[in-house]
Amino acid sequence: MSGSLSTYAGGGSRYITNPKHLPIVSIVSAGLNIKSAIGAVSVANVAGFFTALALDGADSAITVADTYVTVADLSGAGFAFDFVLPTHSAAHRSTARITVDGTVYTITQSADQTALWRMVIGPLTIGKSTVGIATAAIAGDIIMPNGAWDAGFNRAKIGGVRQYGASSADFLTVPSESAIMSYNMPMLRFESSLLIEMKCNLLSADAVEKQCGATFRMDL
Repeated sequence: MSGSLSTYAGGGSRYITNPKHLPIVSIVSAGLNIKSAIGAVSVANVAGFFTALALDGADSAITVADTYVTVADLSGAGFAFDFVLPTHSAAHRSTARITVDGTVYTITQSADQTALWRMVIGPLTIGKSTVGIATAAIAGDIIMPNGAWDAGFNRAKIGGVRQYGASSADFLTVPSESAIMSYNMPMLRFESSLLIEMKCNLLSADAVEKQCGATFRMDL
C-alpha cells in the first residue's frame, strides 16, 4: 500500500468539540490492543492494557452497576483522544458521559451489546503491530484499511454501534498521542475543562471487565 497514513486518516484540522462526532466502534476485548513496549502489546481483557493506556491518560473501574465512575476531571485546555468503556460477560450496555467545557454529552448503545465486547470512542488503527526495530517487517504489520489484519465489514451494527470483527483474531489498536496528532486523526478539543465518566448497566465479578479509561493531553 502506498501513501502515508495521513492520506487515509484525513487532512487538515481534525479538532472537534462534540465527542459524538468521534468514531465509535465495538470490539471484543481480546481484539482491542495497545502497544505497551517495542515488540509487545496488551489486549483489553488483561490489566496491562489499562496500565499502558493510563500512561497517556487515566484509567478507573466501575464499582456499582449502572452508576458512573469518574475517569478524569480536568481543568484547563487540552485534547482527548480515545475512550474505552467497561464490559461484562453477559449482554450489556455501557455509557460514557463526557462534559466538554460545561456541555454534557451522553453516548450509549440503544440495544444490548455483545458479551465481552467494549465500546470505544475515538480513532483506532486497523491491525496489530508487534514488529520491533530489529525484526524483519511482515505483511500483517500493515495497520491500515485493507491490511492483512483488516476484518472489513462483516458484522451489523448493534444498538447503533458498529461491531468490528468476528473474533479476538480481528484486531484494532489504540494509537498513541503522537500518532493521532501527527496524522490528523479526529480528536476532541476542550478549552477550560473536561469531565469523563463511564458506567455499565451490569457489574462484572471480573476486575478487568470493570476497568475503563481514556487518553488525553493538556496544553503546556
